[in-house]
Amino acid sequence: MGAWWSGKAEVDVVARDPGRATAFIEVKWRSLTADEVLEALRELEAKASESGLLSPENYYVLAVRSVERLPFPPKHYRLIQLAEIDTAISSTPAAVGG
Repeated sequence: MGAWWSGKAEVDVVARDPGRATAFIEVKWRSLTADEVLEALRELEAKASESGLLSPENYYVLAVRSVERLPFPPKHYRLIQLAEIDTAISSTPAAVGG
């Protein structure tokens, strides 16, 4: 897992299970419109196709502060809003140091 970049493109995070699946993740810490979300996901998919890291299953994930109205993206696109991340973190028990 890590960032990927070339001279022309950059993906914030790439998480792979080589030979099975790859998730390409872009983070935009601002609010977007539904149209901007779909455009960002299409751009992410285009950057991923240049990476040489595609797998049999590929997922394109956009993390944003918020979306004005939720779009209905294709099945291989995912959208995560800041509130969802906050909820997930808040509901996770604190790690116990030892």
